Amino acid sequence: MPGLWPINNIGVCMKFSEHIIQTYLEDTDITGLVYHPNYLKYLERARSQLLIDVGIDQNALIQNEKRGFVVAKVSINYKRPIFFAEKIVVQTRILKLEGVRMEVEQNIFGMTKAPSDLRCEGQILLCSINIDTKKPAPLPSLVLEKCALWLPQDSPR
Repeated sequence: MPGLWPINNIGVCMKFSEHIIQTYLEDTDITGLVYHPNYLKYLERARSQLLIDVGIDQNALIQNEKRGFVVAKVSINYKRPIFFAEKIVVQTRILKLEGVRMEVEQNIFGMTKAPSDLRCEGQILLCSINIDTKKPAPLPSLVLEKCALWLPQDSPR
């Protein structure tokens, strides 16, 4: 579900994608807390939702353009735990599109979405690859065209 990110320090609202996730027993450790690698799964699902919200069909991208995305770098800051049977919301926004790279920022919140309910902050660098060669390849024009509309005004395009 698309939305607007709060106004940043230069007074620009930025589009973001929002994905709600229900946690299950299988997501937790024996203490009832979500096991830390599962945060990465939630971020991955939300990035897929971002592409849907932007208007990109990942299957068509793979089949027709022979392009896919791999994670090149992840920076994650765990703030507060997520619990069994809790609903969370992942907000994702595009920070930068450059050459073969797309950089996104992702935040996981409890359902209140209040700053005090922030559970995790992530910054992910994705690399576009050619599916056949498995080598870096320029971001497809469709991705550049659709995602550029979601960039902050001061970002490289």
